[in-house]
Formats: sequence, structure tokens, C-alpha cells
Amino acid sequence: MVTDFLDLSKIEQGRMAYAFTSVNLGALIRDLAEEFASIAEKKGLHFEIVFPKETSFVVTADEGKIRQIFSNLIDNAIKYTPEGGVTLSLAKNNVRETILFQIQDTGIGLSQDDIHHLFGKFTRGAEGQKQYTEGSGLGLYVAKIMLEAHRGKIWVDSEGPGKGSTFVVELLDEGEDI
Repeated sequence: MVTDFLDLSKIEQGRMAYAFTSVNLGALIRDLAEEFASIAEKKGLHFEIVFPKETSFVVTADEGKIRQIFSNLIDNAIKYTPEGGVTLSLAKNNVRETILFQIQDTGIGLSQDDIHHLFGKFTRGAEGQKQYTEGSGLGLYVAKIMLEAHRGKIWVDSEGPGKGSTFVVELLDEGEDI
């Protein structure tokens, strides 16, 4: 939460610095999956990553910021999923020349009203506020602003409360398949 407030302050003052390099999202996701697998396992959740290993998922990004964004999304998915599981996936959209990172969960889901407001400053989903009162409502807002600096996007889909959610991050594809 402190990191979110510090990031918000830097963003609002125009002082957020980015160090753009080539980032292998496949390696990053595998690394994050190792970090979060035990947390999901302790909750009794199914946790998996799904993407073709022979495909290159390279973007130009600030690796630390992308790691922070993805970690926040994975942590939220596990936190707000009482049973079932979380699946992380990478895919290419060759038409748009982008890479999509998806975090799909079987968790508490979101109403259409929540979806509409979720990426605002100090905003949280209604069910999430009931279950976890300590959140700042800044994580998704900060993620959205950081992704915009990467010329990326973030959005969420959910069929409604109790039906899980799928968060999607879209970043520009840097490379070709290997």
C-alpha cells in the first residue's frame, strides 16, 4: 500500500521514471508463477500458466514496473478467489501486433458497475471491499497509468458477482517468433 501511495505521488508530480529494455514476458511469468504457486496452494487453489514455450513474448518495457503490475494482478486474483483457481496465460494478437497477458480466476467476480469504476483512483469492487477492508484502491489505478506510459492497456471482463474475472494487459510486441 505504501508503494502505491509513493507511486501515485511520483505519477502526479510527473516524476515517475522508467527504464525501458527488452523484457521476456514468458520468463517473467514463469518466475512470478514460482513465487505465487505456494500462496495459491495454501488456499487450496489450482494455479497454472498456459502459453506456448516456442513463442517469443518480448516487449520493450520497464521490467520492474511490469513485474509490479503483474504481481499485483496475480496477488489480487489469488486473494479474491476463495475456491477454484487462477490461470495465467500469454498470447499474441498478430493483427494488433500486441502481446496479451491474462489472469483468469474463479473468484468473487465483478458487477458491471464495478468494472466501469475499477481503474479509478481509490476505487475497489463492492465485494472486495467487504472481504478485504485494508486495500487502498490504488493498485489498479497505478497499474493503468504505468501501462499507459508503456503504450499498453489494461481491462477486465467478468460475467458478474460470483463468476470470476479475467484481467487482461496488452503490450506492444517487440519481436518475432523464434
